Amino acid sequence: DLLEEALVEQAGGRAALDALDDEPLPDIPFDWDRVDPALHDAAAAAVALVDEWSAAHLDLEVRTIARAVLVAVLEVDPGLVRRSTRADTLAAGLLWYLMTRLTGPLDRQARSPESWAVFTQKELAAATGVSASGISTRATTIGNAVERADIDWPRLLHSRQRRQMIEVRDALAHWRQDPPEG
Repeated sequence: DLLEEALVEQAGGRAALDALDDEPLPDIPFDWDRVDPALHDAAAAAVALVDEWSAAHLDLEVRTIARAVLVAVLEVDPGLVRRSTRADTLAAGLLWYLMTRLTGPLDRQARSPESWAVFTQKELAAATGVSASGISTRATTIGNAVERADIDWPRLLHSRQRRQMIEVRDALAHWRQDPPEG
């Protein structure tokens, strides 16, 4: 069925879906070895803000995911730090992109169980001091780079995403074993 196929794809394969757990992602440091040394100074401020804002307003799993995604997008679009010296806009745009990706189309109410201090773009803007329009524009640019980047998304699933996937996987298995009558 389509739902199960989507779960298998999101998990990275059937075996990965079957073995899925909901343990929080470990704290993985930013991989400076994959970033052009000429970009290190420009990227350092963005990395520092991603780390600070993730810890203060989101969670440490988001920080781990943001670090990995930032490395990948800098590989395909080094202009993200060369075109603008606004590390704050890059960091806030990346976090907004990830917030929407990690929660999908969920609204503020559905995001609240994440234990995040910010749920909307307006709240992220207020928390970071970056304009909502700047966040939106940068998130779009980041999204375009993500499409070209080599990102192992199944490895970067937030524990809450994996928990939801496990619930759906198990519900499907239960339904197959004991289908409703009628």
